[in-house]
Amino acid sequence: MATILNKIFGDVKKPVIAMVHIRPLPGSYNYDPDKGLDWIVEEAATDIEIYQKAGFDGLLFCNESDMPFQIGVEHITPVAMASVIKDLKGVMKIPFGTDVIMDNKAAISVAAVTGGKFVRGIFTNAYVSEMGILDTDGAGDIMYKKHIHGDDVALFARISQGIASPMVDRSVKMLTYGAIWSALADAVVVTGLAPGDTVSTELLREAKEVAGEIPIVASNGIDYDNVTSIMEYADAVIIGTRLKVDGVTLKPVSVEKAERFMDAVAKARK
Repeated sequence: MATILNKIFGDVKKPVIAMVHIRPLPGSYNYDPDKGLDWIVEEAATDIEIYQKAGFDGLLFCNESDMPFQIGVEHITPVAMASVIKDLKGVMKIPFGTDVIMDNKAAISVAAVTGGKFVRGIFTNAYVSEMGILDTDGAGDIMYKKHIHGDDVALFARISQGIASPMVDRSVKMLTYGAIWSALADAVVVTGLAPGDTVSTELLREAKEVAGEIPIVASNGIDYDNVTSIMEYADAVIIGTRLKVDGVTLKPVSVEKAERFMDAVAKARK
């Protein structure tokens, strides 16, 4: 049976989605007004061209540079992010999604107005984070998506949050089940503890056991050494930090790492 991955990526076997970590946006602490949005677009375009040349199947835009993070972003954040993505449409040849840290409605808004095919967010459970208490509003997010006519934007629901801990311990199976049935997730994202921290194959297996026909997406810490074992359980993968220069999240993409990773993916798909 066709899944949301088929709808977005076609007949690609186990799609690979690359992170586009947008440089600091207007309104964030580290935004550089002297460089402006044009520089942000140029930096993102360079990364995207490397990804596409290496053969990646999709992109995920995220405001990962907008530290310190807060629960709920400033109004200017999704506006600036949408502007950057719009300016990149001429460069992009593959599907993309959006992730606005700690603000699902902002991510949904950006995807809806730019042609994004999916959003990654956390729609269920309650968390203690460095920014305070994160109390999700999956129902509100889903209704908002419908309200703005974003029905074509798929929900990739994270069941763990790298910069936060659940207020009550719940099994991966329960979290997966909840994301699918309570938040109507189109795909479930299983992550590592933080960017670059390797996602557990055991957690992927547990999520897969209860997900049924809903795809399981692996995120964090995936590289050419472990992608084969991770793809044994994951229907798609998201990668970012391990492709960067020096393995640092906010540095540029390494051409050599991107090409080597996709060579490993080709072998894992056989």
